[in-house]
Amino acid sequence: LVVHGDRDVLIPVENARVLAATIPGARLHIVEGAGHGYPAQDPVGVHQLVTDFFHAQGEERRPAASASR
Repeated sequence: LVVHGDRDVLIPVENARVLAATIPGARLHIVEGAGHGYPAQDPVGVHQLVTDFFHAQGEERRPAASASR
C-alpha cells in the first residue's frame, strides 16, 4: 500500500506512482487535498486505509467456497 497526498510539496506524487509500480501487488491511494504530513494529521484515516488494504489481501488469498468442495 502506497499512500500519498496530492498536495505534498516535499515529494511529488509521481514518486508515489513510480514506487507503487515497482512493488508487486502494491496499491496506490492518493489522498485529495493532503500534504506531506497527512499520516500525522489523520491517523484514523490512515489506519482505515491500512486496515482495508489488509482485509482485501486476505479476501484475495482466500479460496472460493466452490473451490474447497
